[in-house]
Amino acid sequence: MRRLRHKQLLPAFGRRYLLAMRHREIILNALPAGGQMMEWGSGDSTGWFRVNMADNEMLASVEHHKEWAAKTGAIYVPFEAGANATEAEEDRNLNWEVYVKLLNIKAFDVILVDGVLRNACLEHASRWMHPGSTIFLHDAQRDWYDEGKSHFRNTKIYPAERDYPGPTLWEAKV
Repeated sequence: MRRLRHKQLLPAFGRRYLLAMRHREIILNALPAGGQMMEWGSGDSTGWFRVNMADNEMLASVEHHKEWAAKTGAIYVPFEAGANATEAEEDRNLNWEVYVKLLNIKAFDVILVDGVLRNACLEHASRWMHPGSTIFLHDAQRDWYDEGKSHFRNTKIYPAERDYPGPTLWEAKV
């Protein structure tokens, strides 16, 4: 377990966090020293990860929502994505390559999928992972993400937490 510099930060988008504190700690603890992390979908956790990462660790975040990208320092990918985290959004025939292929890094140690087009992100994530990498999916309790999760074995589910009841966190090792 790593020692966190700043466990609590004020939410940037309202009165509550959008990713449970324990789930954040699990994700950050999966990052090896000096590792590289990718996040599809930025939010309050983006700043928290950056503050609690070591100087030699890197977070690349991609976001389709202009305001959130500006607040979190994420790479802004402009496209209309519809409602976030809905089954209908997953069915849209959008050009996922714009959102998914933007980063010029060969492999990440940790990937967090917490934005739009989650099934597409999960399906294509192995292109940016190496043996030993870990991938996480937030809101994994939604059955419409089963298609994306089916591309992985060696999975684990973390239950919802008291500070953000409802969402589960799914993990897979490559």
